[in-house]
Amino acid sequence: MYSIDSKSDSKWEIRRIFPKRPNLRIIQFTVNIMTGKIKTKKDTGFGFIDVDGEEKDLFFHSTSLIGVSFDDVREGDAVTFDIEDSEKGPRAANVRLASADMGA
Repeated sequence: MYSIDSKSDSKWEIRRIFPKRPNLRIIQFTVNIMTGKIKTKKDTGFGFIDVDGEEKDLFFHSTSLIGVSFDDVREGDAVTFDIEDSEKGPRAANVRLASADMGA
């Protein structure tokens, strides 16, 4: 059994709970869901995200999009994403349109 608690709009805590020992928590971690808007998009299959609360833009590649094609993404679209390390520095991964995450 798992318990998921919202710490804020972008942070969730997931715990594994054993029914016979409800106070025993084996797994506990926090998931940060980053938010931002598509700032620029190039015809060559990449672009940059204006990350909410950050000064630096974040690179994203068309292969990091989930549930939407690169052609359907527009500048100004709100997105959620994870950040991963790459050879050239941090980049966005698992990029989704924010409206899709909200069930719209």
